[in-house]
Amino acid sequence: SPLNRINYNPVGPAALVGNLTGTVLRQYDYGMITRIGKYRMCYCSARTDVAVMAGLPPTAPCAYPSDYTMTGGILWVRGVESTNFRFGCAKDDIKTELCSLALTGGGLLPNLDAVLLVPLEGGPCGSINGELADVFDPNPALLEQRDELMLFYDTQAATSARWRVRAMKLGTYRVCFCAKQDWAAGACAAKEEFFHQAGLLNVRGAVGKQMLQCRADWRCYILIEGKGLSMRDQVKVIHRDQFCDWVGFASNTVEKNPSLAVTVA
Repeated sequence: SPLNRINYNPVGPAALVGNLTGTVLRQYDYGMITRIGKYRMCYCSARTDVAVMAGLPPTAPCAYPSDYTMTGGILWVRGVESTNFRFGCAKDDIKTELCSLALTGGGLLPNLDAVLLVPLEGGPCGSINGELADVFDPNPALLEQRDELMLFYDTQAATSARWRVRAMKLGTYRVCFCAKQDWAAGACAAKEEFFHQAGLLNVRGAVGKQMLQCRADWRCYILIEGKGLSMRDQVKVIHRDQFCDWVGFASNTVEKNPSLAVTVA
């Protein structure tokens, strides 16, 4: 039975080509295919003259499933398996940590396929005039091999891969995916190649450069502002001549250090 995950199935007469007997190339529009996988293409030769020559009344060509008797080939559809991935990443002001995230699908090509991050309000994926999220490094980010590669069509590909970025601003971003069409032309690069929205990325953490104060010898409460903060987050106070990415000890002049959150607004 025809697959309902393909917009036009079966497709109608070939477009943009004259109705000429003997034409060797025909282009068909399958619309949007929403599921990765390997499919068999069944072909119908729409020739009513065959019925007439056999002394039978002519019928509408390709009107019944039984008319598609010839195997036209195999169609390979590759890419990510969902448009609803939900990713989470912590904001990193000091540029030391890469956020490692995973995609699953079929026929994924590490070092060729890639993801591009754009602001949620910056337009849809694949827009030439869309806004790039310049608060990520790198952007776009190439897929990296995660699991063992397997044969897909005539190359080696993966069913899952990871991509890594450094997030430097809170917010929600579109994760735009590019499955490279011309493998010999190198990795995905142009914005219009990233037309498939694989999901959304939420970057959470504390707002940087907050000015806080406490009184000596008095119980100290500080209010940290941010996005997606939880009761499991912690805050550590260190000496002023150190940096947050140092492995050094917390200041021993603070009673509870590091400190757990006591309330979440």
